[in-house]
Amino acid sequence: MDYDTVVVGAGPGGSTTARFAARNGARTLLLEKREEIGVPVRCGEGIAPRWLEMIDVPLEGDWIANRVRGAKIYSPNGNSLTIEDDNLGTEVGMVIHRDKLDQFLAKLAEDDGAEVRTGVTVTDLLWNGEDVCGVKIRDSNGKESEITCGVVVGADGFESQVGRWANLPTHRKPADMCGALQYTLIDLDIDPEYCEFYLAKGSKGAYIWSFPKSSDESNVGIGCMVSRVKNPGEIKVLLDQFIENHEHFSKGKCVDIQGGGVSLSEPLEKTAGAGVILVGDAARQIDSITGGGVANACLSGEVAGRIIGKATETRDYSKEAMQEYDMEWRKVMEDRLYHSYLAKTKLTEVEPESIDTVVKTMADVGVEEPTVAGILAVLEKHHPEILAEIGDLI
Repeated sequence: MDYDTVVVGAGPGGSTTARFAARNGARTLLLEKREEIGVPVRCGEGIAPRWLEMIDVPLEGDWIANRVRGAKIYSPNGNSLTIEDDNLGTEVGMVIHRDKLDQFLAKLAEDDGAEVRTGVTVTDLLWNGEDVCGVKIRDSNGKESEITCGVVVGADGFESQVGRWANLPTHRKPADMCGALQYTLIDLDIDPEYCEFYLAKGSKGAYIWSFPKSSDESNVGIGCMVSRVKNPGEIKVLLDQFIENHEHFSKGKCVDIQGGGVSLSEPLEKTAGAGVILVGDAARQIDSITGGGVANACLSGEVAGRIIGKATETRDYSKEAMQEYDMEWRKVMEDRLYHSYLAKTKLTEVEPESIDTVVKTMADVGVEEPTVAGILAVLEKHHPEILAEIGDLI
């Protein structure tokens, strides 16, 4: 074989997989279709640093834009809840420059022995009977060739072509898709110590976020359930109206616009097969409440790298061997991701007035951690009628 593993996609999941695969003895090739890793950016750019510490990422470098103390959550009528960083999930604690983070993670992979190539498009998989055994590629000059390996890693995003080619179940329902639009605003005068999340009024299943990079710059964006948007222009109208009516954001100047789709589905039922595994967004390892996936991609990438290293030692890339990855990453995060998916599904059906009540109650009585279980505990004690409306999310 040319390599023990070929990783398709140099995002956080792909680079982390390549890093730990190489560290565990696998001859590793990391392929990125773009000429420059991390560009263009499609991310809110918030992450909790403790998740990066778990995979041995040094918390230093020019990829760090701002450290925050926590988050403020606003209900549709303006009730607010402030939560400190230690009690938050995977997207709050640090605001980053995503392009620089991706490049930093790819450099860590390279330092551990992975080969990194950019400007290379994977066009198909190679097969040995029913086993994946490599990839077909086309470089930036249009030259086509083939690369053989023991296992192909699909780290190519939620629209994963590797997953489809490998006949893994990657379909999505419209109700599990979110349309997103984000502006980078400058010339602001804001508190840089807190991220902000606004639960929007109306029936679009929308929420708005602010990830401050400094006291005068922030990423301000909106996510809306695709199934509830009749035309793409509605998302922009909602975000523009919100900014126009906001005390601080209305004074800002937009210098960048990003848009795209985000999967809010539950994790795939199957993320591995003979000679192939999926990591990160390709495996739907995405928090359905926030749409965040960077930390989860890195965590699953570490698991994938270890399993690939083990397969390299035994020369066993069979379906059974790869299933160890599928089992291991689920132990790390599946319960959390599935609870978020159930909560997202139910919360989009809850009336805004109930959300106002929940946020106000949480602010008044306090909640140790804003997890699904923590919120349900507050509802069970103070608002059983709302708990009955939401149903059993556990």
